[in-house]
Formats: sequence, structure tokens, C-alpha cells
Amino acid sequence: MSTFNPEGIALKQRLAFNPERIALARRLEGVTQKELSTRSGLSQAKLSKLQNGIISFNESDAVKLSGALDYPISYFEESGTVIPLSELTYRKTSRSSMGELNSVSTEYSLLMDVIQKLCHVLKMKKIQPHGLMK
Repeated sequence: MSTFNPEGIALKQRLAFNPERIALARRLEGVTQKELSTRSGLSQAKLSKLQNGIISFNESDAVKLSGALDYPISYFEESGTVIPLSELTYRKTSRSSMGELNSVSTEYSLLMDVIQKLCHVLKMKKIQPHGLMK
């Protein structure tokens, strides 16, 4: 959606920022809230409240996080949720660390987002995280 300013230049209206994308980005990059807080200049308390949806996630916060992670600001406008490890079927071995399992879960979540978008564009049925069509 676009609006026009007085000079006639189209301006993109920002969508709502998705706080779940903060946790997803942290897991993908393997950084703690404390590390992201230091990089972004946001307090760890504020970052926690943003990530948990307790306070509003606004453009100013998204810009800071975008710069800290070197992600485009549009990343935080995307829908999609983090799929919990408990919903994924995997065989835990002593060689798999929680960090590795979190990485797999995060990448799976991102892939499911892409698949959902493709399904929407192609007018296909939605695919549930466990692989069954709805």
C-alpha cells in the first residue's frame, strides 16, 4: 500500500512489526538478548518486553535491531512464528547440542514461512508445520 506526500512521491506504509521475528533472528544468529541489547543500544529489559509482545514494537526499535543484526527492516514486518522444538520430530543424540537443535528449528521456521507464501501465491492449501495439508 502506498500514500503520496505533497511532492507526489509514493511512500510505502509500514506494516506492523512482528515481535516474534526478534526471537527468530536471535536464534538464527546465535546471539543472546544481552548481546543484541549491546549491539542495538536497546536495554535488555526493553528487548525482552518487545520480543514477548509486552510493549509495542515500533519502527524506531526495528531500525535499531535491523542495524544491529544487519537485516533489512522489512524482515521484522514478515509474518510467521517460531516453531517450538517440541513440535518438530527429531531423534536427540548426545552429539546434538541445544544450540544446534535451535538452529535447525529456526531454519525450519523460516522455510515454513517461505512455503506458506508460495502456497498463498499459488493458491494451494496451507501446509501445517508437521507436513499435513489443511
